Amino acid sequence: MEPDHGRDDAFEALAGALRDRLLAEAGRHGTAGDLHKRIRALVDRDAGLLDDDARARLAARVAERSFGLGPLEPLLADPTVDEVMVNGPGQVWVERAGRIEATDGSFADEAALRHAIERILAPLGRRVDEAEPLCDARLPDGTVCP
Repeated sequence: MEPDHGRDDAFEALAGALRDRLLAEAGRHGTAGDLHKRIRALVDRDAGLLDDDARARLAARVAERSFGLGPLEPLLADPTVDEVMVNGPGQVWVERAGRIEATDGSFADEAALRHAIERILAPLGRRVDEAEPLCDARLPDGTVCP
C-alpha cells in the first residue's frame, strides 16, 4: 500500500496546531502538572474522533515537537549512529561505521528545524543565526553538536 502523503501532512499540521495550543495554554495556566498528561488530555479533547492508537501517536508527535528534537530523536537513540548531520529541513544524514547515508527523516519546514536547533542551544546560552551559522554544543547526554 502506498503511503498517503496527504494524510501524513494533515497529521503533521494537526500536531503543529496542538503544539501551538499547548504553548498558548501553558502561558495562561503556568507550567504545573505533568506535561505528558496535559498533552494527552489536549489530544483526547481536540482529536477525540481518532482511534486510541492514532491519538497516542499524535500525543507522541506533539511531545516531540514541544520538547524533543523531532526526526532526530530516533537517530540519536540508535546506537549504530555515530553522527547526525542536517543540511536543511529535508536533508538528514547519518554516519554509521564510517559510512554516510541519507535518512528518510525530515523536518516539516525551516521553522521546525529552527525550533530543534533552539532546543539544543538555548539551555547552553548559545545561538545560531546568519552571522554565526555554526556552533559547537553538547547535549545533556554528552553528545557533541559541532
